[in-house]
Amino acid sequence: MIIKDSYTDKNGTSYKNVREVMFTKEEVVYNLGEYITQTSREVSDFFKDDSMDFNTDGFYIYKSLYDENKGLRVYRRFNEYQFNGDRDEILISKLQEKQAKIKLTEFPTGVLTREGYIFGQEMPFYENYETLFNFKDNIESVSQLVEIYKKCLKILEELYKNDIYYTDVHSKNFMVNNDDIKLIDFEYGRVKFDDPSYIDVVFYRVKNMFDFINSLLGSNVKYDCPVNFEEAYENLDVMKKRLLK
Repeated sequence: MIIKDSYTDKNGTSYKNVREVMFTKEEVVYNLGEYITQTSREVSDFFKDDSMDFNTDGFYIYKSLYDENKGLRVYRRFNEYQFNGDRDEILISKLQEKQAKIKLTEFPTGVLTREGYIFGQEMPFYENYETLFNFKDNIESVSQLVEIYKKCLKILEELYKNDIYYTDVHSKNFMVNNDDIKLIDFEYGRVKFDDPSYIDVVFYRVKNMFDFINSLLGSNVKYDCPVNFEEAYENLDVMKKRLLK
């Protein structure tokens, strides 16, 4: 395994702010580190057997062996990505250009390559965190849940103020450790830049998160889709007051 401070694609385009973690085919098995989770129900030894189906949708997350603060997001559709690419280098490069201004979110830092083809991302790894979807079982009060959702909104708002529109908003893409919140799962096509029209998509997904709160707390309070962050915060405050009655 070799780690390079920059990545150059097959067309010769260099991405100075994208690390490359280079594996040979044989090295992948022994360098992924501790297996954490996957987005599909099947359990398999991905990359350990060439007879495996490399075109199954989804991805795996591993804890890196070379840096305890790094995670490895490995695509299952390797056979597709190795020819068409998922343009992680473009996504990560654009995110890293804005990283200095972003305080609440840590972006992917590099691409994983297997014999010259990208098969995943190098990303921050959050020890002892769990998804908001799973953390819901630990929620102790309405006030705690509303405060967690406010922090989720603040993350999205900071991205918005820096012309980043994260359109894959849902409870499995926020990681929670007590009251600390992290946004994960940056995928090309689901992160938009410099196009304010995508804020409508963000708020539509935010509304779905509000509906998720309602279902958790057994409430039938309904809200229209917010049109700005001020209205989204107001919706949370109104929800809190109604639920605490």
